[in-house]
Formats: sequence, structure tokens, C-alpha cells
Amino acid sequence: MTTKAQELKEEADKLFRQQRYFDSYLKYREASELDDKNPILFSNRALCALKLKHYLDAECDSRVAIAFDPSYVKAYIRHGEANNALHRHWVSKAVWKEALDALPTEKNLTPAELDLKKAIERGSADTERQDAAVKAQVEGRAENTKEFPVWRRVMAICKGKTTEEIGRLYPPNTSVCQILTAYHTYVEVAENVQHKLQSPDCRCEKYDSRCALTELTRVVMGEMRVLWDFDRAWPTKVETLLHFTNQAFDGWKDLKPDVRFQKSVKGHAAREGWDGARSALSATIKCWIVHAIMLETSNPVSQAEYLSRAIKVLKWARSYSQLRGVLDHCACCAEVYQTPFLLATQKLHLTAQIKTAADETDGTKKNRVLEEILTEAEEVIKEGTIIATQPREDNEVYLVAFCDIPLGAAFAAKGYYYWETARKHPSRKDFEKYLKMSSEFYLKAVTFFPVDDEMRARYLNRAIECMMLYGAPLGVQLKKADELREAVEKMKPVWGDGVVACGKALQDVVAIMQNIKGLVDQGKLKASESYRCPNPGVNVVC
Repeated sequence: MTTKAQELKEEADKLFRQQRYFDSYLKYREASELDDKNPILFSNRALCALKLKHYLDAECDSRVAIAFDPSYVKAYIRHGEANNALHRHWVSKAVWKEALDALPTEKNLTPAELDLKKAIERGSADTERQDAAVKAQVEGRAENTKEFPVWRRVMAICKGKTTEEIGRLYPPNTSVCQILTAYHTYVEVAENVQHKLQSPDCRCEKYDSRCALTELTRVVMGEMRVLWDFDRAWPTKVETLLHFTNQAFDGWKDLKPDVRFQKSVKGHAAREGWDGARSALSATIKCWIVHAIMLETSNPVSQAEYLSRAIKVLKWARSYSQLRGVLDHCACCAEVYQTPFLLATQKLHLTAQIKTAADETDGTKKNRVLEEILTEAEEVIKEGTIIATQPREDNEVYLVAFCDIPLGAAFAAKGYYYWETARKHPSRKDFEKYLKMSSEFYLKAVTFFPVDDEMRARYLNRAIECMMLYGAPLGVQLKKADELREAVEKMKPVWGDGVVACGKALQDVVAIMQNIKGLVDQGKLKASESYRCPNPGVNVVC
């Protein structure tokens, strides 16, 4: 170690003892830039990152330390802890074994070595506990189904199965397949972004950053419920990726899609050609989409605004022949200007608009948003129905996520629209008419979601709640209740009590209908009769 690197390490050590972990990390990083093959510096960086809950950095730094010195036990411990925090228990198990193997083989270990062995055993026990907890949730033996992200449950479902078995058991129209595909892509994106940020010289390789943004956009649009903040630093890293990509392609992320925007695009094309303009526009649209979903998570109004920008530009591009042209050498740009991409963007926008409407207390503003929801839902249904009738030769996973599920979301949006419309009509006749329409659209929505998707159960539940209020024939209600019961059982291994759906609400409706079934069996009610539940406890939000 050079003298300067040693001085920086000593400063970092002092800062660490003062619990100034971020400052300590920066000093260790500065030292490692002078001594770039020193395992101690990288391992210490990993320890600081663990304290900061920057688990991706900790995983990366500890992996580098192990590569430089495969006998460095502390690096293994930090690597195991980082993977535990990232819920990669299958990786942690192997790391703990390697850590034990790296300890001296002599029976009489030094006190320091005994401490390391105890740390390894604690870490290994924690891995086993978490792994068992995931398994218990998947098998329905645990009350808490929120401890782990949904993709971790899917990894447990697929454990021990070959790729061929997974493909046979879980085809594209299952949540397991959709989540597994999205998760693997999400991890690749994280590794790509991590590499870029750990290697400053690579930061502005624009085509690499575009690929990372493209893959992240596919995850966001295809199965956003797989999104999970790996650690405290991840949102900032996503924001950095958006900034670099937008800057590298001379994009327009910070502009709104008005006349000035269109002139800027045409000016870009005049200077660099339409291929360059399409690439820049593609990057801009993806930046808006990812920003909306990953950086505006608690603000549906802002989400809807960014997604609205993307939709306006996508529609404008479709009407503009030079932008509509296909880039044969760049599939990720061409994809943006295809109908499925627009449908998936509109699905996200509808979701944000429904949240906005549900939260809005001003009647006039709420009505305006509801009318926008209806118009957009009908657009998606019109375009999506055309695609749904076309033959599917390949890429079924993509088409389920970008065509089928947007169709389901659009029908559900109409269900929500007519539910809200029913609430506005004081007359019993109109109230029941619109509730019946709401129920019918929710039932149509159900058919487009994977058989094990929580949304299938959620929208069945919505339809039944409407039936309970408007008084559908009991036989119809009971039939749909049986379907709901089956849907809840199918969703449990993947979704537990639900990520978006509310498991308690689903179970409450099942219980109510079970009681009613008992009355039918006793002859107190007839299946052919219309029946209105006196107090179904309904609180519908799509």
C-alpha cells in the first residue's frame, strides 16, 4: 500500500469509529483508487456500505475483495450479509460455506478466528431462518406474507426445478413466469447500473446506458410489482441512469410535449438525421416512464403527468412518418413506436389516474379525471382487441404483459368508472343499472389476467361486491364466489395476502357468500332469487 493510500485508510478507520460511515466510505474509495487491488480496502468499503444499508455496493465491494484474496474471511462475511439483505439466500448459503472453508484448518483457532467463525455461524443461521420463512409463506404456513418481495416467493416456488420444468409448469400466462422474467431482467439492470457507477470511465457510454434504460423500462411496464428498492441508494442510482441517458442522447426529459418540444425534435433531426431523433425521442419517453413509476411512487398526480407526456409523444410519433419508420439496427428503439408499448404505457397511466380520482375530494376535478379514464380505457380496448385477435408466433411473455394485461386493466378501469357513476345517482334504478355495468366490466377484466394473478381475484371480488349491492340472482353470486375462492387459493403461493389486492377484503367476501350459501342449502333463500346483501362492507377502489 502506498503511503498516501495508507494515510487515507487511517483517516477512513477514524471516521468509521466515529460512525461517520458515508465519509469513511468515501475515504476508503479514495484509497482504493490509489491501491486498486487491496482486498482490505474493498472489504472495508463493503462494511461501510452495510452500515449505510447500501447493499448493492456492499455486495459488489465484498465480491471484489474475495477475488483479490480468496482467503480473506471478513470479505466473505460481508458478502454473505449483503446477499442476505438482498434476499439472495441461495447465494448466501454458498458464501457461508466458502467462509468456513477459508478459516484455518487447525483445531486451536485464535480468539480472532473464533470470533469470525461465530459471525459466520450467526450469518448462516439467519440465512436458514429467512429461507425457511419464505418457504412457509409459499406453503401457506405463515401469517405474515409481507416480509419478502414477491419475486423471492417465486424463486422459492421454482427452487429445485430445471428450466424445462419451470417452462412446462409455468407458461407465459402465469404470474410465476411473468415475475421470474421481470426479476431476472431487473437484476441484470441493477448489475449494469452498479458497474457503470463503480467505473467512472464507463459512465457516458451512451449505448450501454440506453440498454440499461430499455430493460428497466420493460420491467416497469411489464410487471411493476416486481420493482423493489434493493437498498437506500437505489432510487438515486436510477435517477443518475436517467440523467446520463437523457444527456448522452440529447433528450428532452425536462421539457413538456408542446409545440416547442416538437420543433426541438425536428431541429435535432435536421442536424443529425431521423435515426438520431428517433433514438433521442425513445430515450426521452423511457425516462419519463421510469421516472413516473420509480421516482414518483407516492404521488399519483405526478405519475399521471409524466406518463401523459409519454403517451402524447407516442401518439404524435405514430402520426409522423419520419418518426414512425422502423430502425432495423435498433430493436429497442423500434419497439417504442409499436402499439403494445403504447398500450402498456396507457395501462400505467390508467392506474395512476384511478388513484388520483380516488383521492380527489373536489367533485368537478374528480369528474374530469373519471371522464379521462373512460376515454383512455376505451382507446386501449379498441387497440388491444385488434392485437388480441392476431396470431402469436413468439414472445408470448411480452404479449401477455404488453397486450393482455393492459386490456384487463382497461376493462377494470371502466368497471371503476361505472362504480363511481353509480354512486352519483340518487335513484335506485340508475344506481343498480350502473353497478351492473361495473360488475360486467370487472368480470371482463378478469379474463385477461394470469390464472394465479392477485388482480384476477381482486376484480372478481369487485364484481361480486357490485352484485351484492344491485341484487344479482343468488345463483350467479354463488357461482362467482366459487370462482373467487379458487382464485384466492391460486394467488396465495405467489402473492400471499396480496401486494395490490387486500387479502382480508377478499376473505371477507368469501365468508359472506359462504354464509349465504348456507341459507340457500337450508331452503331459507332461493338461488333463482335476486339478493341484496344488507351490509357487504364495500369500499371499491380499482
